[in-house]
Amino acid sequence: MVPDEADKVENCESAREIWRTLETTYEGTSNIKETHIDLLMHEYEAFDMMPGENIHDMYSRFTILINKLKGLCKTFVTKDLIRNILRFLPKEWLPKWTAIEEATNLNILAMDELIGSLLNHEHVIKQVDRDDEKRRHSLVFKSQVHDYESDNDTEFDKEFVLVSRKFHRMLKYKSGQKRHGE
Repeated sequence: MVPDEADKVENCESAREIWRTLETTYEGTSNIKETHIDLLMHEYEAFDMMPGENIHDMYSRFTILINKLKGLCKTFVTKDLIRNILRFLPKEWLPKWTAIEEATNLNILAMDELIGSLLNHEHVIKQVDRDDEKRRHSLVFKSQVHDYESDNDTEFDKEFVLVSRKFHRMLKYKSGQKRHGE
């Protein structure tokens, strides 16, 4: 036994008394324990997924909170934990939440199945966002400005510029006619 702890229990006469002394030292009295449970329960009831937070980080924070409560002898039923995790999701996740509730029996759903399903959905959402971003970037046209009046230009380049300008004017004229004709 560590010397400090030995000093704390030196005058105790039974194992039960030693246990109570150490329990009070490390966990506090029953009043302190109840206050701690109340504070953690308030945190549990106000728990939400933070903006920009991913499922893994949210679930890690949630697990730490639940483990603290379990350490203070507060127990939970798995189905209640699952319902609360679904409730903690932002409103953008409402379709997934509804799909999980309708497709599975929450009374027998395992926590790892729920988290796996949410992680998979999060992965799909990120992939779709990446694909959308790629599509947006591929639609951007790059243009270059050239000085076609320089002495180095060939006659072909000058003619090409002239045809391009006429074509551009024709497109403007056609689009103007469509607007007026509608």
